[in-house]
Amino acid sequence: MSAGVMGGLAAAQTVIGGYQAYRQGKAQAEAYNANADILRRNARQVRLEGARNEDIQRAENRQQLAETRALMSEMGVADSATTIGALAQNAANAEQNALNIRYQTETAARNYMQQASDMNFYARQAKKQGKNAFRMSLLSGAANGVAAYRASQPVDTEGQKEFSWLFGG
Repeated sequence: MSAGVMGGLAAAQTVIGGYQAYRQGKAQAEAYNANADILRRNARQVRLEGARNEDIQRAENRQQLAETRALMSEMGVADSATTIGALAQNAANAEQNALNIRYQTETAARNYMQQASDMNFYARQAKKQGKNAFRMSLLSGAANGVAAYRASQPVDTEGQKEFSWLFGG
């Protein structure tokens, strides 16, 4: 096989490997972006469910306060300061429960959104790594081609004699 063909094959092999790395980086980026989309959908779903649960909690709170008020009226103590204070405290506690649901929901949704953002970052990195691998393959392919060509050439022993101090002679 001629030196030029060997050099060309070496260069082509390196470039093909780089192209495969580029395709792999692109595929990895697509997978990361798909995962990010799923995480964003999960965040939306968590927020919807959280809002529903918060509404349910508030409805239950209103029902319990109404029942307590009716019970106090039956007992004839509905207008006392103690009853009004107790009802106000129950209302505040019930609202705190609803706000806790909102906080837990938003914390979970933000966690999903942060993970989605991370996935998008990883996608950009994977894409860059694939492109860089391809670019490096172009450079190293050329170098490998030249090296293969040079390796198939006869050795110049005359140059070695002139520079014996360099070649250990």
